[in-house]
Amino acid sequence: MRSPRSISSNLGRSMHRWQLTALFALALLVASPPSSLAQDEPTEEPAAEEPAAEEPAAEEPAAEAEPAPAEIPVEDLHNELRAFRAEMERALNERDLDAIADNVDEHVIFTPMNGEIVRGRDGVRAYYERMLTGPDAVVADIHTTFEADDLSILHDQQTAVAFGHSVGQYELTDGSEFEVEAVWVTTLLRRDGQWRIAAFSYSSSMFDNPILDMQRRYLLIGGGVAVVIMGLIMFFVGRMSRRKKAGSEGSKKE
Repeated sequence: MRSPRSISSNLGRSMHRWQLTALFALALLVASPPSSLAQDEPTEEPAAEEPAAEEPAAEEPAAEAEPAPAEIPVEDLHNELRAFRAEMERALNERDLDAIADNVDEHVIFTPMNGEIVRGRDGVRAYYERMLTGPDAVVADIHTTFEADDLSILHDQQTAVAFGHSVGQYELTDGSEFEVEAVWVTTLLRRDGQWRIAAFSYSSSMFDNPILDMQRRYLLIGGGVAVVIMGLIMFFVGRMSRRKKAGSEGSKKE
């Protein structure tokens, strides 16, 4: 029969071996986890690939801007205006109403010497028909020269202001003739390579012009005739009065 001491010693050795075995098994579990545990761990799915960004569409080349029109030399513009003045002078003297109408702007403003305000291309044609060619025309013949007092004022390549004086020989349908000196100013627009009149104004001195001189002569002539007529009337009235008076005195003496 074993003694209590030997039993206790054997029990201690068995406990020691069990503890060592348990520690060894735990170390194995920590170092190499079972495949079943590894299978239970969730696996990360590969991230979905983002769609490739679309490349921006190639930009269409911008339309090339139209080149600015070449600047016209100033001297060439003045030569164009000189030719235009000569053409308008010819058209007026030859009563070429088609040329006159073609050389004014559609919205022209025209102020002739009679004080009218004529508007538009059709209005200008109607005015000259009434004054020059119509059945009740006022002017039988005309010859006018236009002279510029200085170079036209160019505000840009498309706008000009010209001014000067004119001398016109007029024969009216009533047979009267006279010469008119006037000043003029005009604004011109250049469109599609052609100059046209946008505004034109005539002016003549109200104190010194042949129309007023003619009116003064008519007044003087009319006044002189009236004085003569009144003198004749007074003469005959006086003579008749004297005769009556002489007749009444003769009858009294009898």
